[in-house]
Amino acid sequence: MDGSSFSVDFIVSDANGNALIEAKLPNARQIFNTEWHEVGIQIMDNEASLFIDCTKVSTIAFELG
Repeated sequence: MDGSSFSVDFIVSDANGNALIEAKLPNARQIFNTEWHEVGIQIMDNEASLFIDCTKVSTIAFELG
């Protein structure tokens, strides 16, 4: 979680530590407060979606690295 850009960073690495997927999911401002939130990430095909409190707040496309 990146409070400076109000985003959630998502990285998938292989067994050697090489990044396969890197995604910065925006629009996460509402989780940077003093309340508890449910945060989820959904990967489908070449898209990553960010859910906060069961609501989709952003979707970005990515390429496998």
